[in-house]
Amino acid sequence: LYVFDVSNNVLSPVLNPDFKSNRQLDDAQSGAIVGMETWGRYLIGYAEDKGAFVYNLTIPKSPKQENAFAEYKQKDGSFASLFLLKEKDNDIQAVLPEYDMNQRQFALNPLLEEATDISQQVNKNALDNRFIVLRTKDETRTPIAIDMEKNMRVELPVDVKGKGTQEIIEWMKKQ
Repeated sequence: LYVFDVSNNVLSPVLNPDFKSNRQLDDAQSGAIVGMETWGRYLIGYAEDKGAFVYNLTIPKSPKQENAFAEYKQKDGSFASLFLLKEKDNDIQAVLPEYDMNQRQFALNPLLEEATDISQQVNKNALDNRFIVLRTKDETRTPIAIDMEKNMRVELPVDVKGKGTQEIIEWMKKQ
């Protein structure tokens, strides 16, 4: 993959996405880019049999790859990847890109209505699981519950929002 900045007539070096965990490649088509979009200053794409990747295009001569915050290996062997992308100041948008092989459609799936200051202090053992709970950094420490298998944010009932992270995860497992 190369990125060409038309306004400055600059071609990036070759970009070869890395992934958080090893991928099982099936055939010569593995790694082919099947979906890609720009979103603000980010280039978000999906490589067949490998999964989602993100590049920060702030410096066109050398786009920087953004690492997935969390990954979850689906039953079909594909991976769901959660990216926390900085928008402005300390505000972050949680993005869970997915590619529907049957419909041949790529979706970015931003999980928040607007970028928010999110704590990235998550126990490493809690990452790469089906259920993830992030929290806002404000005084409310509002939980953001994510189901990586379903590629979606889980809306929490009021009585569950006030519970601890482990209790929220247990609640999600029962749904």
